[in-house]
Amino acid sequence: MSQVQSAALPPEALLAQYQDQGYVDCFTIDLARSVSLADFIRAFYSTPLFRAERLVLRWAFAAPSFDQELAELAANQRETFAAWHVEAREDNLILLRDFSSRTRSWLSVVADGEESAHNLG
Repeated sequence: MSQVQSAALPPEALLAQYQDQGYVDCFTIDLARSVSLADFIRAFYSTPLFRAERLVLRWAFAAPSFDQELAELAANQRETFAAWHVEAREDNLILLRDFSSRTRSWLSVVADGEESAHNLG
């Protein structure tokens, strides 16, 4: 069974530009199958923890979010989702920042044989 592990932030990470400005972290997991960035985005933001966050954002900050919006974000058809805004995006990675620009999430998928594992920062 694959386990999430802490890792050094790869130099190609879109989050790397913020290393000198505060805390950054990176976690990886190796999976036995290929995962697209769209699949990763949908899976990550639909976990119970993030569903709860979405409820809090809806009530505390009037920032509602819906599963259809999540699907559109994953399909590169939307630039915002809940309190998150797409700061940068490439074929296999995305950098999102929150509405206050104080928190960022970097999601990346890498196929077998490439330098990095599946990354989350």
